[in-house]
Amino acid sequence: VKILDEGLKASNIPIDISVENNSFFNQQNKRFSGVNINHRITDKINVGVTLINLSENPLTQKANYGTEPVNNTMMGFNTNFSTEIPLLTRLVNKLPTIKTNVPSQISFRGEVASLAAKDPRNTQLNGETNVYIDDFEGAQTNIDIKGYTAWNLSSVPVNDVPGATKEGLESGYGRSKLAWYSIDQIFYFRPPNGINNDDISLNETRRIFINELFPEQDIVQGTPSTLPTFDLAYYPNEKGPYNNAPIEQFDSDSKKNWGGVMRSLNATNFEQSNVEFIEFWLLDTFTDNEAPSDDLGELVFHLGNI
Repeated sequence: VKILDEGLKASNIPIDISVENNSFFNQQNKRFSGVNINHRITDKINVGVTLINLSENPLTQKANYGTEPVNNTMMGFNTNFSTEIPLLTRLVNKLPTIKTNVPSQISFRGEVASLAAKDPRNTQLNGETNVYIDDFEGAQTNIDIKGYTAWNLSSVPVNDVPGATKEGLESGYGRSKLAWYSIDQIFYFRPPNGINNDDISLNETRRIFINELFPEQDIVQGTPSTLPTFDLAYYPNEKGPYNNAPIEQFDSDSKKNWGGVMRSLNATNFEQSNVEFIEFWLLDTFTDNEAPSDDLGELVFHLGNI
């Protein structure tokens, strides 16, 4: 807004514009304000001063890089000078074939401005303005495979089972009983009759707390402090499904027996999903035994075709 006063008195018109972005669940307040003063000294000379400010209030104190709020103030000075020069008209008329009565005029207009960037509001941390480059919330993609309903009885791992075949009744001769499940939380809050605290305090049945695996992790108030587990119970001396081996042959060497489960993964592009490794934690339940055995089995992961 510019006001040109014909006299020597300056005029002052304040500007105050408030803008609010009312996107769904995304409200950010912005304020643009300014003052422009124009002063006509004479009919030939005019000067002006402008002061404007743009201030943004962030949604949270966590300002992301590229969308950080601003609090900028700009001050500018401008002048305008214009006058007639009759001498220039007379000089032009001395040129051959040129004759004019139009008055000659010379004009000058100049502007200068300075920008001062201040600290935006509500972005201070320990007294300093901060911008977050990346909060890494989406840096890791998890594919949770603990749900027991997604698992099924596995096929025969031919490459790791001695004497196993792909076809025929002999393919399942070494399969032992393997159960997979998750313990219902009702056993810990309202256990049925016949189950006491000792039964749900063993390593095979107890609850697993988050601070056991991740002691440095902060738990949000109100969220469960326990982790759901995927439990496996393996019985190498009991015949599993589709095992048609004679009982004498099955009992001859239990160390060669095996059991397995498998499931599919919905992700088809592991690079795009940012999946690079398997993270698992195995609880050794045999530590409760009075005489733990060193002759334990093996846990093998077959990743299939990637």
